[in-house]
Amino acid sequence: MRMSSLLLAALSSLVAAGCGRPDEASGGTWTGSVVGSDAVVGAVGSGDRAAVYVCGGDSSFATVTRWFQGTREELSTGLVRDGWVVDAATGGDSLAGHLVAPDGDTFVFSLAAADEGSAAGLYSTVDAGCRTGVVVHGEAPSMQGVWCSDLGEVAQVTPGFAPDFDGGLAVAVERPEGLLELLVRPFLPAVP
Repeated sequence: MRMSSLLLAALSSLVAAGCGRPDEASGGTWTGSVVGSDAVVGAVGSGDRAAVYVCGGDSSFATVTRWFQGTREELSTGLVRDGWVVDAATGGDSLAGHLVAPDGDTFVFSLAAADEGSAAGLYSTVDAGCRTGVVVHGEAPSMQGVWCSDLGEVAQVTPGFAPDFDGGLAVAVERPEGLLELLVRPFLPAVP
């Protein structure tokens, strides 16, 4: 999904919230894309916890999209979800890693640190028993996200109709039942 003027307004409202630059002690936020794919990745570290969201694009959102959560140490050796494995390591202001599909296909990603005051980051909300994820990435920010339900339904999200000025981002999901509007907020990894 490419940025529209509505998305620009929504992202501008988030600049004050900022995601912050990473640091080894406290964590950080990184975003970027998967090489040779229409998927994007958002990653967040907080203390010893880490989360990675791989979000498929137009051709892959129904098959590639996954959440991975665990410790930072587990991320360095590989987090597993539904037969998929993701590993990553920080290097300065970047985070590089691999996504391995159950059939062994391997995808490489390199993520940039979200700048202080930037809207770049990983956002989410829970709806219909499933966690919706949105990645805002790039210098001229674009947004990509997927909504899901506990029934296995999936749909891409698009920029919403009005920005939220409390650190969230309004998104919309076109479903057969009609338009669903959601507010996604910056994501932090769960503490066990």
